[in-house]
Amino acid sequence: MSGPWVLVAILAVQAVLSLRLIWSNTAFGDEALYLWAGHLEWTHWEYGTPIPNFAAYFSGAPVLYPPLAALADSLAGLAGARILSLFFMLGATMLLYVTARGLFGNRQTALLACALFIGIGPTADLGAFATYDAMAIFLLALATSLAVRSGARAAEFLLVCAALSMALADGVKYASLLWNPVVIALAGLTAHGGMRQAVARAFRLMIYSAAAAVPALLVLGGPQYVQGLSFTTIDRQAADSPVSAAVVLADSADWVGVLFFLALIGVVVAAHAGGRRIRLTALVLAAAVVLAPLHQAQIHTLTSLYKHVVFGAWFGAMAAGAALAKASSVNEAKGWRIGVAAVVFIGFLGVGQASNMFAFWPDSARLVAAVRQALAASSGPGLMLAPNADGHVINYYLGAQAGANGVRDPDSATATAIRTMIDEGAFALVVADLPCRADPGECQVLRAVAATHRYRAAAVIGWSDHFGRGTFEILARTAG
Repeated sequence: MSGPWVLVAILAVQAVLSLRLIWSNTAFGDEALYLWAGHLEWTHWEYGTPIPNFAAYFSGAPVLYPPLAALADSLAGLAGARILSLFFMLGATMLLYVTARGLFGNRQTALLACALFIGIGPTADLGAFATYDAMAIFLLALATSLAVRSGARAAEFLLVCAALSMALADGVKYASLLWNPVVIALAGLTAHGGMRQAVARAFRLMIYSAAAAVPALLVLGGPQYVQGLSFTTIDRQAADSPVSAAVVLADSADWVGVLFFLALIGVVVAAHAGGRRIRLTALVLAAAVVLAPLHQAQIHTLTSLYKHVVFGAWFGAMAAGAALAKASSVNEAKGWRIGVAAVVFIGFLGVGQASNMFAFWPDSARLVAAVRQALAASSGPGLMLAPNADGHVINYYLGAQAGANGVRDPDSATATAIRTMIDEGAFALVVADLPCRADPGECQVLRAVAATHRYRAAAVIGWSDHFGRGTFEILARTAG
């Protein structure tokens, strides 16, 4: 198994696995939020239009990925923004090949690593998902690839470039910080010379990255960015409905458990056949797989776990590929079958997992059409009240018709303040998502709206997703 055409075939399969998802559902709440925010950032830069304080609660710098995704959205709609993510994920796979071949000196290991990586469900999902993650993974992969290269004259220049790429990945998605130690360790393990040179190289990468990231955070970003970094990443707490560590680890095992098992075998293989550095390299790569599961088990949340495991899987796939390549070399006649079987098994599981992930939220096409119609028939101007995720979707699809701050969610103010606005007729439309899937407090407010005499039912729309069925109820303000 060699030659560039094998890598091309792997990339083609990856593209197909993601492309089949891109048009399969309307925007997820996070996608809608980031794209809407990106468009608002452009209006702010061009015209100075005031915009919400996204930096205080976004899990990445709102001036990096969202405006770029908004450009793709302007060119080709939601599909364009999702295809942008696919390009990033294809780039990450190509960098995986380059990095694995550089670390293990084996083309077969690199190809098997790529095949395993594209097979897991969350990889295909991120290649069709317009969120920060694909861009962050690409930049982290680029940083790793640059860090492990050891050209004599270009070594320091490449190290500086690796540091800049790593800092940019951290800015695009703050959770990328979790894998910075992995990149730094690999930079040290691939340094020429002894322990002193290894430690010095790793330390320089860390200093270069900090020299770029810290001033950008404190000077260019300011307190709002520090608040966002702390709220979403450093001091992140469990969701309103925390889950047990066992549930977090079980879900992680469903997505990357087989990959992690193969990576551990790669560690054992390296321990028996390689030198000290290759043993440590395999161990670092395998350990990267469990960073997200262990962290989220510690804070008892499943939020974004299916996306975060892909970061670690990119590293772990290299150790797993080394294990399968060893099986092929031990028995050249039949050993290749083990690698093929592992790739096919992971891919078989991954196809179903990716499809299920894109069914985690209801199709919002009918909701948006009904809201648009209700707005046209509403009695005068006013805000809209809608649950958080639904409000983001409405803002994204309706654009200027919804207004820059046209949709509010019940958590944007106290229940008393929201009820006062309802009594005063501040909301032209109210969207209720029943049964409430997120915050019970939202339900209480929305049901209070339904009971008031100032609003009438304008539309009732059924929805279904992976978890069950429900109803969107659109309530319109009455005249007078």
